[in-house]
Amino acid sequence: DGAMQYLAEQVLSLSAHLDDDGVVPVVFFSTDVDGSTDLVLGRHHGRINKLHENLGHMGRTNYHWAMDAVIDHYTASGSDAPALVIFQTD
Repeated sequence: DGAMQYLAEQVLSLSAHLDDDGVVPVVFFSTDVDGSTDLVLGRHHGRINKLHENLGHMGRTNYHWAMDAVIDHYTASGSDAPALVIFQTD
């Protein structure tokens, strides 16, 4: 219904004020990590909806796989700045 796309756009807008690169890493998760991408200012219109549709039916909600992916991404970035992480689930 567009709820995921709407939230992604709101987070991207917030990120533009908190971060200097205008990129929001996105992790799709259910039973496992189903996919990941970067949401980029100027190339975000409809992107989340399209990616989500291509993933098909998603299974259960296992937060620990998504948490591991987020932590791995943050650790690999080398940053020591605080991170804002938002989870959206049904």
